[in-house]
Amino acid sequence: MDALSLTGAAMLNDVERMRVISNNLANLTTVGFKRELSVSRPFADLVTGMADSTGTVSRTSAPSVVSYTDQGSGVLKYTASPLDIALEGSGLLVVDTPWGEGLTRQGSLQLDEQGRLVTHVQIKIAPLGD
Repeated sequence: MDALSLTGAAMLNDVERMRVISNNLANLTTVGFKRELSVSRPFADLVTGMADSTGTVSRTSAPSVVSYTDQGSGVLKYTASPLDIALEGSGLLVVDTPWGEGLTRQGSLQLDEQGRLVTHVQIKIAPLGD
């Protein structure tokens, strides 16, 4: 087994783990953000997967770290606002936008000037195709 190939594969795994950690940290305060988790395959699977049928080791193997989005609910936080709601499970709120209905998990609600229940999320970017 070529030590350089193993080292390269380990470095690719570390790069993927750092990407996941960096993205999670960058979105730490983003309401409703779903964190990513990274899972490594066993080292033995990596070593056997790097060799082709002739026993030649590929230096271009893909990282053995697999990332997936944690779909679990986050921690509920008391806000003392009587209009705030928390969603547990996979539910979404349907909101009206200038481009039609939209979906959100943002539960910080308030009343507008007309007495309608609204989110405080500002729409800043038009959807693609407009």
